[in-house]
Amino acid sequence: VETLGRGDAACEEALYLTKFASEVHLVVRRDALRASVVMANRVKEHPKIQIHWNSNVKEVTGGDRMEKLILHNSASGEDVEMAAGSLFFAIGHNPVTNFLPAEIETHPNGYLKLTQPGRTFTSVPGIFAAGDVSDHVYRQAVVAAGRGAAAAIDAERWLAAGGFGAAQE
Repeated sequence: VETLGRGDAACEEALYLTKFASEVHLVVRRDALRASVVMANRVKEHPKIQIHWNSNVKEVTGGDRMEKLILHNSASGEDVEMAAGSLFFAIGHNPVTNFLPAEIETHPNGYLKLTQPGRTFTSVPGIFAAGDVSDHVYRQAVVAAGRGAAAAIDAERWLAAGGFGAAQE
């Protein structure tokens, strides 16, 4: 199992995957982790985790499914080919919300503020928060997918109730 990243999220993902895989490869594009010292040490000391420093994914190959991964080591210039059936991307947790109008309230860390607990309503009627931009706790793909579905349902109900001519419930 391969994981790409170098921060806390990538380290957390790599450690979690050791529960299911006999070997986890952590692909790190630089020569250091950006994770907290405790998290980085846990990863470095784990016997099932192999860290590929200064490496980038050059190519993913296979037929109907992923079969191989080619890594390029930027320090040595060498390419390394390995059998791989999966690749987890754990890069970045900066929500991309800076393109939104200033009227939409955000937390200091850039995540959208929700006006009602358990819902996807934002401070602007008709704008719904979906995915990682509304979740700074779990930041997982499954949560993002669930929030996307919730936002779609909230948007459909809001439109059915009159859309821009109605208040949020």
